[in-house]
Amino acid sequence: MPRALLIGATGTVGRAVAEVLCSRNWDVVLSARTGQRLDDLSASLPSGQVTTQPCSVESTTETDALADRCTAASLDAVVVTTAASWNPRPIAELDFDIINDVFERDLRLHVNAARTFIPRLSPGAVYLATGGGMADFTFPGMGPMSMTQAAQRALLRSWHKEGKTSGIHIRELLIAAMVRGHGPNDAREGSLTATEVAEHLVQVVENPLDNPGAVVTIDPSSRTTHSYTGGI
Repeated sequence: MPRALLIGATGTVGRAVAEVLCSRNWDVVLSARTGQRLDDLSASLPSGQVTTQPCSVESTTETDALADRCTAASLDAVVVTTAASWNPRPIAELDFDIINDVFERDLRLHVNAARTFIPRLSPGAVYLATGGGMADFTFPGMGPMSMTQAAQRALLRSWHKEGKTSGIHIRELLIAAMVRGHGPNDAREGSLTATEVAEHLVQVVENPLDNPGAVVTIDPSSRTTHSYTGGI
């Protein structure tokens, strides 16, 4: 079986990715900050296909230790689905420290995960992180989320451009929609369910050469994947 590490496994998208990977006969290492939530998720998945590794990728020390425990060179994929929460506030009220707090809770995790795992992966492996559509646009009160999502996209594009000879397939799955609900019965116009995102994500992981370019975007209008090529 191919083997994947899933960072942020207990989040809305992470749980769905775990389910889809298991259904596609992957062995999955589930990682998140909270051990009890990991145990609960593990108990809901097929026995024998999942293991758990509690870790906070906010810490470079913990992230390095996670890579060692997982034997990163033996992984076929690393998937990062972490995301920060934010309560909308007008941009005029925000000083740098407030904006930087969002970067600390979101961008730092992606920086730590990428610089820890990408150099340790073997040629042919996939490194994929989820990102958000506010990299391209924003809503009132959501300025910091646009900033961190744009920075995350630039991070993955930089790794992709500078790592072309490494043999590692580096991708961002940019989710250009709200994620609402879990399965098909929750589908609504203008949004995507967690399972829809997960199915697209696993398709990219399993077929990276069919999804060239650093960023693959999904949206509810077409419910298909397409490569983002602008500026690469």
